[in-house]
Amino acid sequence: MVVVGEPVVPNVGAFVLRDHETGTLWNLRGEAFAGPLAEQGAGLRPLPAYTAFWFAWSVFEHDTDVWRADAAPEANDVPPIEPASGCEVPCNEIISGGPPKDGIPSVDHDDRVGQLTLVDADDAGAAYLAADDRVLGVVVRGPDGAVDARAYSHNVLWWHEIANDVVGGSPVTISFCPLTGSGMVFPGGERGLSFGTSGRLFNSNLVMYDRVTDSLWSQMLRRAVSGPLQGERLPLLPVVDTTWARWKALWPETKVTTTDTGHARDYSRYPYGDYREDHRDTFRPTRPPHDPVAPAKTLALGVRVGDVARAYLYDRLDAVGARAVVEDTLGGVPLMIVWDREGALALPFDRRVGDQTLTFEVVEAQ
Repeated sequence: MVVVGEPVVPNVGAFVLRDHETGTLWNLRGEAFAGPLAEQGAGLRPLPAYTAFWFAWSVFEHDTDVWRADAAPEANDVPPIEPASGCEVPCNEIISGGPPKDGIPSVDHDDRVGQLTLVDADDAGAAYLAADDRVLGVVVRGPDGAVDARAYSHNVLWWHEIANDVVGGSPVTISFCPLTGSGMVFPGGERGLSFGTSGRLFNSNLVMYDRVTDSLWSQMLRRAVSGPLQGERLPLLPVVDTTWARWKALWPETKVTTTDTGHARDYSRYPYGDYREDHRDTFRPTRPPHDPVAPAKTLALGVRVGDVARAYLYDRLDAVGARAVVEDTLGGVPLMIVWDREGALALPFDRRVGDQTLTFEVVEAQ
């Protein structure tokens, strides 16, 4: 059980959940706000997961399957990426993406390459964001129990790809690869790792370097593919990929990135043309090829529990309804995916609270 402290009570008509076992009402932050479990300060544990284009998830998470509403999950027909001597992947396939090292400058809390600036949601510095612009939302509870909620806009990350920050007193790296649509958050760990862009790609995906050892890291493999830390893996923190309007509604106290980066960029313009809609264009072909079970740029929420992974395709979730909850079990963990069409939002939670496994339905706040 996650103790949440004082929960947010949604406005009348808002999208909320009710569990069948106790009748408790839950908000989309995973907090119990009315009913027996609310009196205990209960909360649902968000699961580490991330959203990416299907073509990339199917290749990097080769052992995944694909959720279906009406049948058993479909297998993913993609073999594993084979390592090579001296690298965790074929060394000759870690190739230039065009810009040099740090040619796409990260934004950093210490202004190492670019300046990371965050302001309150109602600050003038956040006015560049439209309601339906997308953000990566991160929530970290600090050592004192205080909650630190932050939003890193896709608009800024299109141009910078990496943000190194300190959230809840701990170093974290927020990474976004526009070519694979993958937004992921990593803790800095005991080494206090921070990352920059290497200028290289592997299977069209961002290859980062760490500023402690200069090792190269594949973002979606979450693994150092060469250098002193070769073979080490990065743990994954929960991240919410949603619209700015939905994130503000969930976390009104959030801070958000501004365009004050020290670099001149048009943060209102997506720099890759129709790339997000063109399923034929994956920048470079992947090896092995992706599974064609879904169009290449279909968004998928990817969840891994231990050695088991599953993709929840956004279009399949949307077919269930505008507001929906999908209950599933993965790697022995009872989980649910909460889908919200308006916020283009898919949230994964562990359904266990104490010794109970809860089941849920969608209701409206009264």
